[in-house]
Amino acid sequence: MRANKPQRLVNSIVLVLLLQFPAIFAQGQKNTILQTDFEGPNISLGWDGIEACCSYTMTPSTAFKRTGQSSLRVELRKGDPELGGNKRAELTDNSYPIPHDTNRRWWSFSNYLPAEFGKDSVHEIFAQWHYRATSSNVSASPPLSLQIYKGDWIVELRYDSVDINIDRGANIKLVSFNLGPWQKGVWNDWVFNYGYSFNNDGYLKIWKNGQLLVDYKGKTFFKGSYDPFFKLGLYRWVWGSNWPAQLEQSVYTSRVYYVDNVKIGNQNSILQDFQIPNPLPTNILPIPAVPNKQTISLPTNTATIKGTGSIDPDGSIASYQWSVESGPAMPVLSATNEADLKVSGLVQGLYVFRLTVTDNLGAKAYQSTEVEITNSAIANKLPVANIGATRFVTLPTNSIQLSAEGSTDPDGSISSYQWSQESGPFLAIIANGNTVAPTISSLQKGSYYFKVKITDNKGAFTTSYVQVYVDGVAVLPNVAPIADVAAVSPITLPSNSVTLNGASSFDSDGAIVIYNWTQVSGPSAATLINAATNTATANNLVAGTYLFSMVITDNLGLKDTATTSVLVNPIPAGVNLAPVSNAGSSQTFAYFYNTITLRGNLSNDPDGSIVSYKWTQDSGPSLLISTPDSVVTLARNVAVSGVYVFRLTVTDNLGSSSSSTVTITITPALDGISGIPTANIVPVANPGQGATFVLQWNTISLNGNLSNDPDGTITSYKWIQESGPALDITTSDSVSALARNPVVGSYVFRLMVKDNKGAISSAPISFTILPPVPPPPVNLKPVANAGSGQTFQLLYTTIRMSGILSTDSDGVITKYNWTQESGPALVMSFPDSVVNIARNIVVGTYVFRIVVTDSLGATDTARLTVNVLPAVTTARASNKNTGTPMEQTAVLMPSTIEQWKWGSRAAVIYPNPVRQEMVLKMNSAYTGKASVHIYTMQGKLIFFENFDKRTPILTRNLYLNGLPASTYTIQVSEGHKSVLTRQISKLD
Repeated sequence: MRANKPQRLVNSIVLVLLLQFPAIFAQGQKNTILQTDFEGPNISLGWDGIEACCSYTMTPSTAFKRTGQSSLRVELRKGDPELGGNKRAELTDNSYPIPHDTNRRWWSFSNYLPAEFGKDSVHEIFAQWHYRATSSNVSASPPLSLQIYKGDWIVELRYDSVDINIDRGANIKLVSFNLGPWQKGVWNDWVFNYGYSFNNDGYLKIWKNGQLLVDYKGKTFFKGSYDPFFKLGLYRWVWGSNWPAQLEQSVYTSRVYYVDNVKIGNQNSILQDFQIPNPLPTNILPIPAVPNKQTISLPTNTATIKGTGSIDPDGSIASYQWSVESGPAMPVLSATNEADLKVSGLVQGLYVFRLTVTDNLGAKAYQSTEVEITNSAIANKLPVANIGATRFVTLPTNSIQLSAEGSTDPDGSISSYQWSQESGPFLAIIANGNTVAPTISSLQKGSYYFKVKITDNKGAFTTSYVQVYVDGVAVLPNVAPIADVAAVSPITLPSNSVTLNGASSFDSDGAIVIYNWTQVSGPSAATLINAATNTATANNLVAGTYLFSMVITDNLGLKDTATTSVLVNPIPAGVNLAPVSNAGSSQTFAYFYNTITLRGNLSNDPDGSIVSYKWTQDSGPSLLISTPDSVVTLARNVAVSGVYVFRLTVTDNLGSSSSSTVTITITPALDGISGIPTANIVPVANPGQGATFVLQWNTISLNGNLSNDPDGTITSYKWIQESGPALDITTSDSVSALARNPVVGSYVFRLMVKDNKGAISSAPISFTILPPVPPPPVNLKPVANAGSGQTFQLLYTTIRMSGILSTDSDGVITKYNWTQESGPALVMSFPDSVVNIARNIVVGTYVFRIVVTDSLGATDTARLTVNVLPAVTTARASNKNTGTPMEQTAVLMPSTIEQWKWGSRAAVIYPNPVRQEMVLKMNSAYTGKASVHIYTMQGKLIFFENFDKRTPILTRNLYLNGLPASTYTIQVSEGHKSVLTRQISKLD
C-alpha cells in the first residue's frame, strides 16, 4: 500500500480483533506503506516494477502458502534473457520517482525453499536494498542483501563514508553476518529494521522466526546516494554471460522458491506490526447499519438517523448506543438507546454520529455516518486534534501520560479536553481525563486505543485516537493454593498408625512453601510425625474417630485448609496385643563407676502381663550383664569410655514379644586422672541432601566430602545402591561417584566410610526423578479468508463481502476488520463485522483487506480483489413506483460456514469484557465435580459456583451482574485441577 502515492493502485487489508471494545485503526494504518500476500491474480499490484522475463517467472501458487490461499512462486532459469544486465526475477519498491521516498525503515517477508531446492556453491540474492548515486552512475554491490551461500543464510552490509560520486566506490567497506543454515520444507519469517546512514547513527536489526539474529549499530549506507530501493525475488549473477568461468560456478540450471506476506512500514512502525500471529473463531460480531451522509439546509435543524437495519448473523441485537464523534456544537440527542436516533438543535457544519450495537453474547460493533447542515453563513471550523503516534509501555511499568498538546483550532481556541478508553484487553484507569495530558494506569499486556474529544470556544468538537501498545510480563494477582487431602481407610487395633497424604495439593500460580498438620478432634492425643511436610504420620491412635487438618501456605502468603477423618476400630475379640518394651531413656555421663544400671520397669502389656525380660548388648566395648533375665540389671566391667547399646526383649503371658534399645554414652572421667583410655570415635558418614528433579541428565552425582572423623581421618569410602532401578556406579570407592543412566523412579544410595582405626559408619541419601514436563501448547494463529476475487459488470451499486470462512484451528476468532487498499473511493458500512458492505461503487479495480484476531491477540490477513467492468447496457433496475435506480448488491458471501473448533482446550469463556452474563463452555472427558472461582486483583474470593459436569461437553451461564465493574481473575477447575485461569473485565 502506498499511502503517499494515491494515484497508484494499493493492495492492503487490515483485520483487527479486539477483546473488549470496537476501535478505530486509521491512524495505526498510516504506518503501513506496502502489504501483499499474493492472494489475487495481479502479483505486481502495489509495487513500482517487476523484472520478470517469462510467463513462468512470477506466478501465484497454492502449492505452498504461509497464510491465506496462495503465495508467489519465483522461478529463474539459466537460459532466461538478462534483465538489467543480469539474470534476475525481482519485484521493486521505491525505485521511482527520483529522489526516492525517505520514509521506509521496516521490511518483512516469508520465504519457503521446496524439497527440490538443492545446495549450491555460489552466492544468490533473495532480497536486496539497492542504491542510486545522486549525481553520477556508480556501479557497486547493494548496501544490504540477504543471500544463500552454500549451506547458510548470510547478510552482506556495505557502507562508504566518502561521497560515492567522488570516490567511485573505492572506500566501500563490507560487514558480513552468518545467520545459520538454511532448511528445505519450512517457512522462514524475516523482519528487517534498517536504519540506513553513512554516519555512526545507522543500525540493522534482523529477526528470523521471531528470534533476533542481528543487532548492529554503525555505518550502514553510501554517502552521496538517494534513499535505498527494495528488490525481492531472486538474483544470480553467476548465470550472467559476462561472469568469468574461473570464478564460482553453479551446478544448477533452474531455481524455484516461494514468497508470501510482504509488508513495508515507516519510521513509526513497531516490531509487533510485522509478526505473523496466531488465530481463534467465536461469536460473530453484529453488523450495524446506518444511512449514508445526510445534507440538511437551515432553518431545518433536526434529523432522524436510522439504525433499524442492523443485524446479528448468529444471534440477535441486544442493545443500541448512539454517540456524537464530532460537530460544530453539541446537538440534543433523543432515544440514544434505541435503533433510530432523534437529533435536534443542529447548527451549520459537519457532524459525525456513531452507532454501537451489542449482540446477545456481548459482542460489539460500530458504524459512523455524517450529517451536514448547510447555510450561506460561514460555519465555525472544527478544532484539529494532534495526539501523536503509537506509544509503548513495557511491563511491569503499567502507566503512561498521553498528550494532545499539539492540537489547534483554526478560527478560535480549544476550551476543553475529554479522554476515554476506546478499546483494549482490559479496563484502564484514566486520571485527569479532562486535561490536555491525562495519565493512563492499570495497563496490562495488549493493544489499547484511547479517544480524546476536543471542544473549541464556540462549541465545535472533534475526536481522535491514539494507540498504546503494552508488552512485557505483568505481575498477576496471587491465586490462593488448593489444599487436597486424600481419604484415609479405616484401621483396626492393634494397628495404631496412619499416613496423612496432602501431596495432591497445588498452587496454580506459584508454589506451596508451608504445610502444617494438626489434630482437630479425637478420643486421645495422637503423635504427629513430619507435620510440616505434605505427608505426615499419626501414631499412638486408640479406638475412635479422629479429625486431622492440613493448612497450606503459598509463596505469597495465601492459605487453604483441608481435613480428613480417621476411623480406628477396636481390637477384635480373641486378638492378643503385643507387650510394649521400654529399655529406658538414653543417657550420657562421665566415667566414675565400672557398672551401668539398666531398667525395664516402664515396659507394659496393654491386655495381659509381662512374664519374662531378656537383656542383651547390641554394640560397644563388651560388658558382662549380671542378671540378664531381670527387669533391672547391671552391666559390669566398664573399662573404657565409648558408646554402648543394650536391647530389652519382653514376652507377655500369651507368648507375644517386643523389644527396644537404650544408648549409654560414657565420656572420659572429669578428674582427668582415672587412667580410663578414650575410645575411638566412629566417623560420620554424610552423603549430603537428597533431591527431587525432572529427568534431564544422564547421571546422578554422589558426593561424600561432608563426611568427617572427629578424632582421626577417613581412610576409605564405599557407595552402594540400596533401592530403585539398577544403575552403574562409577568410582564407587571414591569420595565422589556418578550413578549413570537413571530413569524415572525413586533411588536410595548408601555411603559407608572407615576411619584410620577401623571404625565404620554409613548414611543413606534418596533421589526422586520425575518425568519431563511437556512444554505448554503454542497458540496457533488464525487463518483469514476474504473469499475469492470477482469480476463483474457495473450492474450493482454495492458489494457484499464476507470473512465467514476465516478459521482458527485451536481457538476462536474474536474480531474482524475490513479496509480498502486501493480502487475508487467508496463507503464501507460494516468494516468491523464478519460481513461488510461497500457502497457507491463505480468502474475500476478494488482491493479489500480483512484482518482477523483471535482471543489471544494473534492476527492474520487476507485480501479480496474485485474488478468492476463497464455495463454492457446502460439500463439499470428502477423502482417501479418512483422510477429511481434501485440499489443492487454484488454478494461475495461464502456458501458454507466452518464451525468453531475446540482444539485441545478444556474450557473457554466469553464475552470478555462482560456486563451481566458470561458463558462457560467445557469440552473434556472429565465428569464429576467442577467449580468456578472469581478473585479480585488482591486475591480475595468474590464469586464461586460449584456444579456437576455429567457430560464431556457442557455449557453453563454465569450471572455476574452483582459484581462491581473492575478487573478480576477467573479460575475454572475440574475436581482439584485448574483447567482455565484468565483475567476478565466486568463492565457497568
